[in-house]
Amino acid sequence: EILIGGTACLSTVWTSDSMISCSVPAGWGEGKDVTLGISLESQTAVASFSYDRVSITAVSPQNAPPNSESTIQVFGENFGITPLDPFFGYRPREGSCIVGGASGTFTWVSDTSGSCTIPVQQSFSPSLTLEIETVFGTILASDPAGFQYDPPTLTAVEPTSTSTL
Repeated sequence: EILIGGTACLSTVWTSDSMISCSVPAGWGEGKDVTLGISLESQTAVASFSYDRVSITAVSPQNAPPNSESTIQVFGENFGITPLDPFFGYRPREGSCIVGGASGTFTWVSDTSGSCTIPVQQSFSPSLTLEIETVFGTILASDPAGFQYDPPTLTAVEPTSTSTL
């Protein structure tokens, strides 16, 4: 039997006296121990396996007005497996999106997407940080897609002229 961070591989294939293949179970995190058990013997490679990190690849739209709450779609990889998977007991919950220092609400949709309700903001070049709370802890990712609030626009000048002193 092979265990990744204490969870058994979905399947294993013995290919030679020096190689065994393992179908890795879904999960997340870094520095997982890999344990190989044969009969009554076992060996552990400490902190030798890591799952891919959460990443943000795009947001849509890439800009929003700063004076009203907005919802943006966040796309990426490794947001988590299905929320109702009874085998793994993993359920991503709502988390938070931190935009320009202000916290909004993240709602998990799939392993590759979610939505972020962002608050009213007065900063015009914020970075987007995604925090997903799970039963295992907090997953963090930063946005390389460059979300920004709309800059202020000038729509009129009144009066259009004045006398000089």
